[in-house]
Amino acid sequence: WELICAMRKDKQAPVDTMGCDRLGEKGTDYPFQTLIALMLSSQTKDQQTSKTMTKLKQYGLNVDNMAKIQQDQAKRLGESLGTYLRN
Repeated sequence: WELICAMRKDKQAPVDTMGCDRLGEKGTDYPFQTLIALMLSSQTKDQQTSKTMTKLKQYGLNVDNMAKIQQDQAKRLGESLGTYLRN
């Protein structure tokens, strides 16, 4: 662990500023938003996850809104991921 800390001491990785724990807005929706960020990040780079999370939060990223979202709207919000239509 000390070696990793030493190697990263003077370098910053995308995860340091755009990691899933930093993408949710603090408050009651934070756990849900963090879960969504984690699910998106498993298939995309941190930069794309961050970009999509910004769009989703502007839309209103909470359980109620996501339960009611129409498929075409979800597709537009997630189009920058490039994984939406993948089977």
